Amino acid sequence: MADGARANGCVITLDGALTAATVGVLEGALALHLAVRPAILVLDLSALDGCDATGAAMIRAAVGAGQDCGIAVALAAGPPDVLRALESAGALDSVPVYRTSHGATRCDPYDLLSPKPGHSLPD
Repeated sequence: MADGARANGCVITLDGALTAATVGVLEGALALHLAVRPAILVLDLSALDGCDATGAAMIRAAVGAGQDCGIAVALAAGPPDVLRALESAGALDSVPVYRTSHGATRCDPYDLLSPKPGHSLPD
C-alpha cells in the first residue's frame, strides 16, 4: 500500500490482496488520511490482485467513513474480477468509479466508469 497526496486530495494505492488478513493496513491508512480532511480521498484499486468479502466490506466502510466526515470519496478502478467482487458485495453502490487515480482526484467526467453510484459497471 502506498499513500500519496495530489493537488485535489489524497490517494491510497492498494496492492496485493485485500483480505481479512490485510484490511488492518487499509484501516490505519484511512484513519490518517481522514484526520487531515482532504477535499477528496481516492482508493486506487489498480494494483489489487484480489479482494474477499472482508476486503469488500472494508472498502464499503471506507467510503462510508469518508462520506460521514464530509469528504468526497472515489475509487480508481482495479482489475475486472476485483470490481465484480466489489459490485456483488454492494461496495460500489455509493461511490463513483474512475478509470485512473488521476481522473478520480480531478473528478474528471471523461474518466468515469460508473457515472452514477449504484449503476452497473460495463463488462
